[in-house]
Amino acid sequence: MTLGIFPMMGIDQARNLASEALLQMRRGFDPRQEKKTAQKRVVTLKDAFDDYIKKKTLKPKTLRGIETIRKLYLSDWENK
Repeated sequence: MTLGIFPMMGIDQARNLASEALLQMRRGFDPRQEKKTAQKRVVTLKDAFDDYIKKKTLKPKTLRGIETIRKLYLSDWENK
């Protein structure tokens, strides 16, 4: 299990994180699984656009404009 990258994380901070992780494991929790679950909750730009389009009542011209902007200018960022 990786706690961080040296030298970005100091020894004291790594020890504290390791203690917390060991305590969680003793209690029956898997810290790695919690980290994976947290990563799944990340919202991408594509998700945000899709949610916006679903929640709003937009005119066809507005939808076409949004799709054009997404394709021309934001396609590299949609999954970040």
